[in-house]
Amino acid sequence: MINRRGWLIAVVLTLAFGTAFAKKRKRSAESRLKGRVILTTTPFPASFKSDAAMVKHMKKAHTDVFRYNAEGKINIELMAFFAKPHTTTEFTAHVYDVSEGRKLIESQSIYPTQRSTSVLNSFLRLRRETYEAQRNYKIVITKGFRGYILAEADFGLLPPRGEKKAIVKPTVIDMR
Repeated sequence: MINRRGWLIAVVLTLAFGTAFAKKRKRSAESRLKGRVILTTTPFPASFKSDAAMVKHMKKAHTDVFRYNAEGKINIELMAFFAKPHTTTEFTAHVYDVSEGRKLIESQSIYPTQRSTSVLNSFLRLRRETYEAQRNYKIVITKGFRGYILAEADFGLLPPRGEKKAIVKPTVIDMR
């Protein structure tokens, strides 16, 4: 026979595990992608059939290596997912060169279309004069200019197809 204390512990554990599993099953697409920035060169669909379809599309569409076109430009669509909705009128996208340390390259303000949002959609145009090819970059979305990090992603850039690397010959210096 189970005593009262054992019975009470069993009931509490059952309720605790039951609610934990129920929450896991009902997670939204935003909560499954929270903290991530999805980068792609193709526009995002306006809507999805379900949260599962959205997560599947975002994981498939995410690109982490981009190649410059012949004009030396790349147009990137981005969608950032936050852990909770934020009520602000401005987010900031910071792009860092992380190939050798962490050097800020550019900051860009992003103005959401809604007052409260957990998903942010925007657009970046990278130019070769500012962003070198054969380098690694990190994009970080913050609330305001110096806010805490809400979402981030790493990506790399490649030169246009068919472009050969410049051959650098060593310079001989006469020390006479």
